[in-house]
Amino acid sequence: MLKATYLFALLVAGALLAPLAWSQPHIAEDGIVNAASYTPRGLPNSGIARGSMFVIFGEGLGPESLVKVSSFPLPETLAGTSIQVTVGGTTVDCIMIYTSALQVAAILPSRTPAGEGTLVLSYNGQKSNAVTIQVVERSFGIFTWNEQGNGPGIIQNFVNEALTPVNSLAESAQPDQALIIWGTGLGPVAGDEAAGPLPGTHDVDVEILLGNHRIKPLDRTRSGCCAAIDQISFVVPRGLAGCFVPLAVRVGGVISNFVTIAIDPKGGVCSDPLSFSADELSKYLDGESYSMGTVFLTRTNMRMPMGMMGPVQTDTTTDTAFASFVRYAGREIFQDPTFPPAPGSCVVSTFTEKAEQKHIRVGEHVNVGHLLDAGPKLQLNGPKGAREMPRITRGAYSALLGGGPTVGDGPTLEEYLEPGQYTVHNGDGGSDVGPFNASLKLPVLLEWTNRDKVEVVPRNQDLLITWSGGDPDQEYVIIAGTSNGDFHWKSGASFFCTAQVQAGQFLVPADVLSALPASGDSGGFPLGTLRVGGASYWKANKFSAPGLDAGYFWYASSSAKNVTYQ
Repeated sequence: MLKATYLFALLVAGALLAPLAWSQPHIAEDGIVNAASYTPRGLPNSGIARGSMFVIFGEGLGPESLVKVSSFPLPETLAGTSIQVTVGGTTVDCIMIYTSALQVAAILPSRTPAGEGTLVLSYNGQKSNAVTIQVVERSFGIFTWNEQGNGPGIIQNFVNEALTPVNSLAESAQPDQALIIWGTGLGPVAGDEAAGPLPGTHDVDVEILLGNHRIKPLDRTRSGCCAAIDQISFVVPRGLAGCFVPLAVRVGGVISNFVTIAIDPKGGVCSDPLSFSADELSKYLDGESYSMGTVFLTRTNMRMPMGMMGPVQTDTTTDTAFASFVRYAGREIFQDPTFPPAPGSCVVSTFTEKAEQKHIRVGEHVNVGHLLDAGPKLQLNGPKGAREMPRITRGAYSALLGGGPTVGDGPTLEEYLEPGQYTVHNGDGGSDVGPFNASLKLPVLLEWTNRDKVEVVPRNQDLLITWSGGDPDQEYVIIAGTSNGDFHWKSGASFFCTAQVQAGQFLVPADVLSALPASGDSGGFPLGTLRVGGASYWKANKFSAPGLDAGYFWYASSSAKNVTYQ
């Protein structure tokens, strides 16, 4: 297995937020996560594996400035911070990697017993609150560029022993090429983990999920560069291409976090059928910045229960418009986890709404580009007349076009979006983006045909989705779902799949559904949703404007309902 010491700093560094003053260490209620996946507590793969690296979020955990280890042997106390885990009457001292006021990373020793236990952190003699930790045999997490467990993964393309570039939009993998996944949580090892790396093969069943392929690994080992870091190698099968091909790993029956990799038959800069062409990406990669504008029309029909009236349900249709104009510096867009996955595949992301964790998580994903002024408003015209999209903030515009819930005794707005021609312009433009005119043709919207039959979704079975209509030359199908496992914790997971219109049906794999938690409920409402609809290809309705490298006018529609994932 390859050794790539230079990656270690990238894997464990972490960009820290400004520290807060705190006299006694305090660990966030759901603040213990795998150092690669960042999976919130309560989800199927949220356990901390024996011998893996984990991260703790909280306040007053260590010094204000980051202190990290630089050589072996690794200490059990670092800059005044130490961590003890107790399971079944056995207490172990964790091995420190770095410490700071808001975030600490450590290795859970392989000798730690499996089971539910407690974790206590000490800083300068002050003990934190005791927090529950679920220690498991294996729970693999894949490292990612954005250090949040989603988006492009830290995966190496194997060219030869001396050349193993990290996979990216500019360095895509080719079919029949070997790749190396970097992560943590394959399982315990024998030996003194603090003394130095312990390379060797993990004796565990591993399966790679790449797009719609299941692949057996070439190897699965503990890295020879670093403690608690694992590597899995495999060969890319033929028939896959795209800038955002989903990748996950099943280890001992548990699915890891989902990341994406770039695959292209020619290698180099990738081309994606649902977003960027290779030419567009090449222009972006060659420049110091890239300015992009998007105007987005959307219709959502939501079906949900009416209060306490049992099976009675109501449908609400809402038509909206959004627009944004952003200049990205460097290669920021490489880390974006929001692009649709390659056609015929699915990606899963996790989330938490705990306020306590929001202000302390590292690298919370935002589009960090510079917002561009495109004028005071956008003017939209369609078969049902004109609508204004006022500027909400610099570079962002939105409007309720029609429909929506009835407010009080007020009338419901007439639905606006219907098949036909739409245009949008920004008048004289703004200080950053000059005048533009864009147009698109909205087809008859795609219909989810087995919507009434889907109420309960078993997570251990494939889910069949069927549809009719849609324009295969202009749009693709989106299938998405979300499940909140526990209303108190407010943590959950979402999946997003894409398919070709002409297919007429799609099976959401059980592998994907099993990564979601079982749905809780709130006042009788299931805390799960499922939506099916269509979205236009970016290439279908491009526009240009002074100050923009590219502009896209597109649409999406979806039918949604509450469901129970069990």
